[in-house]
Amino acid sequence: MSPKKRGTTLDKFRSEYIVYGDFECKAPYTFATSAYWVPLSKLIKNVTRARAEKEIEVFEGNMAELRAHEAEEISSEEEDE
Repeated sequence: MSPKKRGTTLDKFRSEYIVYGDFECKAPYTFATSAYWVPLSKLIKNVTRARAEKEIEVFEGNMAELRAHEAEEISSEEEDE
């Protein structure tokens, strides 16, 4: 969306998010760190409840595993002292 469209000339309310990351450029394996304004409707266009629940389960599983590893690291550091 252009800066003019994001300005005060909008006819209706629109939710946008900034998507930040490394994006592949024209040549393979060439990445550029950048950020883009993306309308919320584009981000959630193909998300169904079942798919969202599946992704949330994967995320929660990954977070539980990360917490377990962090707890192990903390306990091993305490034992070394």
